Amino acid sequence: MKRYQLNIVRGLAAAVFLFELSRTVFADVGLFSDPPVTSPGVIVPITRQMRAQNGASFGLLYDLGLVADNNSSASYEAASLIDTDGDGQTDWQEHVAGTAPDNSNDVFRVTIQDGDTLSWNTASGRTYSVVASGNLESDMQPLTNGLSAGTWPIPKTNSSSFFRVEVNLP
Repeated sequence: MKRYQLNIVRGLAAAVFLFELSRTVFADVGLFSDPPVTSPGVIVPITRQMRAQNGASFGLLYDLGLVADNNSSASYEAASLIDTDGDGQTDWQEHVAGTAPDNSNDVFRVTIQDGDTLSWNTASGRTYSVVASGNLESDMQPLTNGLSAGTWPIPKTNSSSFFRVEVNLP
């Protein structure tokens, strides 16, 4: 199973809501370049588990057909930045979220409804998990997992809470 994280943060009194696709991506292991590519005198094999600077898995980029030259790490870096529809979410992020990379109106959104329910658009073949923390300095703790529905009730507290919605692909 490949796991990807989609984040939402609920702020203090201002109730500012932010969405960010996390840089944490888990992928398969495998070798792309054989023989390994050479970079200023150093042999560097390009593998599926390698990541672009924005966290995109080389394996996912390759599987999506976004990579022009699979023997060049620069090609993977460039592929990780492709945003075909210009909506601010890269094509690989849209694949993970289950949205269309060529439709700027189809984006992953997480909202808070009526102040007490997290809500997000869902996609076929994905399950969702919610994790939370009382502050951004401590580790997120799992609250639920394996959700197929796009809603989850926020526990009642008197303090700020920070939530992350994780998308799980089979």
